[in-house]
Amino acid sequence: MSNRIDQGGFIHYDGVVNGRRFCGSTGHRDKKQAAIWVADFKVEVRRERANEAIARKVFLEAEAAK
Repeated sequence: MSNRIDQGGFIHYDGVVNGRRFCGSTGHRDKKQAAIWVADFKVEVRRERANEAIARKVFLEAEAAK
């Protein structure tokens, strides 16, 4: 993970979250708040991937039942 600060002073996050590349502003100037944002973002991505896996499973089961 590498962090950089843009001209407005906002901290950007550049890294890989659960196999997905992400590069963008955290919306925070404070390092602690930016770290909290990154942690929350990682949890959200994990939740999203879990939901995608469940949706795939339900779809495949419905296709198999046809």
